[in-house]
Amino acid sequence: SNTANAETLFNGLNLFKLLISIHHSVCTVDLPTFIEDSLNIWMENFLYILNFESTHQIVLSEDGTKPGILIRTKTEICKLLQLYANKYDEDFGRYLAKFVEAIWNLLLKCDRSDQYDKIFFSGIGFLTCVCRSTSSSHIFNANVLQVIIQQILIPIIHLRESDVELFEDTPNDYIARDIEGSDFQTPRRAACELIKALRDKFKDQITLIIGTHVEEMLKNYRLDPRKNWQANESAIYLVIALSAVKSTVSRGVTTANELVPIQQFFITNVLPELQAFPNSNAIVVATALHFAAIFRAQLTVEVLLSVFNFAINILKAPNYVCATYAAYFIDRILTTRDYSKPKFPLKISKEQITNNLSDLFTNLFNLLEAHFNQRQENEYVMRAILRVVNFSQQTALAHCQNLLSKFSAVLSTVCKNPSNPHFNHYLFETLAALVRIWYAQQPLTTEAALFPEKILFPIFEAILQSDISEFIPYVLQIMATMLEASPCINNQPPTAFAALLPGILHPVMWERKPAIPALVQVLQAYLRKFASWVLAQNQIESIVKIFTQLINTSKSIQDGFYLIETIVSSVSKENFDAWISSIFTAIFAKMSGSAKTPQFIRCFLIFLCLFMAKHSANYVALKIESLQKGLFKMVINSLLLQHILSVNGIIERKICAIACTQLLTQSSIMLEADLFPSWNNLLEITIKLLACNQAKEDEIECDLALEEELPGYEPTFSRLALANVTSADPFPEILPTTFLANQICALAAQIPGQLPRQIENLSADGKKYLTDLLASIGRSFANL
Repeated sequence: SNTANAETLFNGLNLFKLLISIHHSVCTVDLPTFIEDSLNIWMENFLYILNFESTHQIVLSEDGTKPGILIRTKTEICKLLQLYANKYDEDFGRYLAKFVEAIWNLLLKCDRSDQYDKIFFSGIGFLTCVCRSTSSSHIFNANVLQVIIQQILIPIIHLRESDVELFEDTPNDYIARDIEGSDFQTPRRAACELIKALRDKFKDQITLIIGTHVEEMLKNYRLDPRKNWQANESAIYLVIALSAVKSTVSRGVTTANELVPIQQFFITNVLPELQAFPNSNAIVVATALHFAAIFRAQLTVEVLLSVFNFAINILKAPNYVCATYAAYFIDRILTTRDYSKPKFPLKISKEQITNNLSDLFTNLFNLLEAHFNQRQENEYVMRAILRVVNFSQQTALAHCQNLLSKFSAVLSTVCKNPSNPHFNHYLFETLAALVRIWYAQQPLTTEAALFPEKILFPIFEAILQSDISEFIPYVLQIMATMLEASPCINNQPPTAFAALLPGILHPVMWERKPAIPALVQVLQAYLRKFASWVLAQNQIESIVKIFTQLINTSKSIQDGFYLIETIVSSVSKENFDAWISSIFTAIFAKMSGSAKTPQFIRCFLIFLCLFMAKHSANYVALKIESLQKGLFKMVINSLLLQHILSVNGIIERKICAIACTQLLTQSSIMLEADLFPSWNNLLEITIKLLACNQAKEDEIECDLALEEELPGYEPTFSRLALANVTSADPFPEILPTTFLANQICALAAQIPGQLPRQIENLSADGKKYLTDLLASIGRSFANL
């Protein structure tokens, strides 16, 4: 009634828009009765507004570039209708056809200017929801599908002038949209989602319709490739949307539309664009590389190697996006596995890229340097360098010295103004990988061993002295790697590391909470490699004090136990006997309060079992009993028997199984009258530990040695995957199953006639497992 008055119409639409927002909020969780009862009135008004048109400029657009109140109101209606289509299909079903028609007519009237982005996104989002509902098949007949694809989706898929400007002027935003998916609220991404929804429901029809349009686009492109490059880019993008059924970031497309000949399309229409570089359009080259990265699992090794070679050349492209996509492709391709073969081998082998390593490293570093000079810390290029170094391992040794020198210079520059945490993380990961490769060379001369120290230590010392807090944990982790890998001359560390230990043990260092895991890693390296030297420096007491401090902070409990476990593994009991009582006193004092958490109990049990397995159960029992008579029996009954099965990890469970076997068969305290009834429970638990570990070991055969997705930057503590020392098995010589069988037989000889009666009380599964174990060493219950 007020359509003639622009101001009144504006205020009325604004009020209606607020009313729709309230309606949306009210209906988010459930459909209220008062709305359900008047749903017909609501829907009539929504339909009226969607079909309503005005000529008043103030209603259409406030400044010619931003959507006016009418479009914003229609956008809110589309969002609300998405909610109804998703949650209230039964109530909304009878209105579907009218709203589908109204919204596609609305979208047909909108041009491709930026002011209509939100209405396109919301309107297409509604159509996608309707398509995915179970009761909508009758709406999307052949004519409707043709109209939606030809008149709505195809025009939206074409790049706009603003997209080209984004590619040229703000390349990082373009990359974030395309690779990282930050364009999830753009019309193009919404169109892609609707294509997927239509394909899932009408695969044959949609594949045929879109295939026809793709052919037309490619025909148009071939008429004038230089002028019609957008047609080719749109065709490639359409095929991506049509073909990718299921995908993950780490593996690319895992399930593809079998009606689309992906490899044939790639060889015929995509690969030539990469071959023609630098004469191809830059945006098309970027899209072609993205296509290859996404469908890397579907393309053959020969095709991937061709693209790999082209990508090495494209790294030299002056265009930021093209070069970045080349680096992205190289990173992704080196993680691609063949899941059709046993143990999932890598598709590309080290031998297949060895001849290209020199050009690859040169081009990658030149690209990194070029972007660096433009004050662009390109994390994709840095990650690609990391991937190539980690992938090639010892093959990269010839380039290692040069790369260490270059990246130390990069680090020196980055230290002046750390700004990109992801770039920094991959930089330190690369340094860690290069250090590992360098120290793994054979033979490692004394002079060669000192090279990483000579190159990196001055920068590391500057970082520590300048207190660059975000870099200190990284520096400490790489120092730990260098320390463990460095040669042991006269049982003492290199001079620089020898001078470092007092600073590491200083209480001020341990006030830096984010650095604690890395500090522990450094101390572990000293203890594992130079335990006798640390003892000679009289520093064990300082380390025990640090342990006591760490277990009294909930976030550092695990790090504290890592530290004390390393002492137990590396130092003879005679050399730390003086501190054992204070260690157990600190632990039991902590456990007597409210801090007796599942995590603390697990950490304590692993430490206790490692201690017993290394230095005998009787020794540990005597030490604990010296604190309080009966305390060890309480530990067995209340902690070990109750919680030992909560321990995770193959090595950790193996340690626990060996310790439990010692308790069962070598500990005099377990054979005492008041604990002997628990003997059966402990045997049952030991069998469960062994059975669980065997299952885990079977699974690990299929584990992926080279991670597809390297862990990245974390704001608290970023652990370097390639500086992290994998937990070594402290008992590589012991097979725990055979150990239990042999020890049971030895105990049976000491207490003849008693064990068969005890074993009779085992569960059926426990008896069977033990019978099989004894049979494996040629024994049986009968001759125990």
